[in-house]
Amino acid sequence: MYEGKTIEILEVKDIQNCRIVAFLSNSNPSYAKFIKNKDGNYKWQSVRESKNESFVMYIVTIFDKEKSFTKPLIITNENNSIAKMVVDVNGKNINKEFEVGKNTVTWFDLPDSNGSSYSFKNYKYYDINGTLLDKR
Repeated sequence: MYEGKTIEILEVKDIQNCRIVAFLSNSNPSYAKFIKNKDGNYKWQSVRESKNESFVMYIVTIFDKEKSFTKPLIITNENNSIAKMVVDVNGKNINKEFEVGKNTVTWFDLPDSNGSSYSFKNYKYYDINGTLLDKR
């Protein structure tokens, strides 16, 4: 699957019974999810890769017996020109800033939700000078 590709691991994060590895595959933002087995070893569960993108937001959800976990994960590569993102999540504005031109990993907390659903809308992306790049 990754034979002949350049892999750069950006972050390894343990959350409950999972290990999330954020990485770049030939500069493509990606992450892998591993689940801890009864022996304490991690077994590969899934991988996500976004080709030809410099800024990608993934929604990572982990289901555990005690508590589920949902958190956005943003991975950027050296071609990223987005310095700030504003998004409405369940009626609350979330503002996140990023280092331009660098490989980065950013997690952010979600506001409280009625139930387990989240609504993401009114995305706005800005460059380092505060100029609006895109809105969706």
